[in-house]
Amino acid sequence: MIQFAELEIGNMETDISEGAGRSIVSLVNDLPECYQPIFGHPELSSQVSRASEDRLSSIIETYDRLSNVTETPLKVLDLGCAQGFFSLNLAARGADVTGIDFLDKNVAVCNALALENPDFKATFQHGQVEAIIESLNEGDFDLVLGLSVFHHIIHAHGLDAT
Repeated sequence: MIQFAELEIGNMETDISEGAGRSIVSLVNDLPECYQPIFGHPELSSQVSRASEDRLSSIIETYDRLSNVTETPLKVLDLGCAQGFFSLNLAARGADVTGIDFLDKNVAVCNALALENPDFKATFQHGQVEAIIESLNEGDFDLVLGLSVFHHIIHAHGLDAT
């Protein structure tokens, strides 16, 4: 695991439970894997497992087309959001994003990044993707991302259940 030098970020509020009051560097250092680039922190993104920019350009193109058709910002659900790279990039475009991840350390990073970007409409929750899917109603979201997540559900529950 790569360790980064501590960089303190501003006055973080403590009402967001996971990751509150800790620096982004500390939270990233706690991750078992830094899978995606860390939004707004290129200095922490040099050793990521997946660069993600290739998929981001396709996602942004899709988001922009849908948003242009509806003429409104979209409600986006990011299942298995990891470190929030896609969620936060879409929030930067005006999307109202909900990110879900089963790893609490990923959610802690996402929440800290959301605090750094208070104008974004982005919330992150710790949870199982399959439980979230079961609770959805038609029209809850305009766009759903499920990147690198469904193979984990297949492994845990089988193809038919997935």
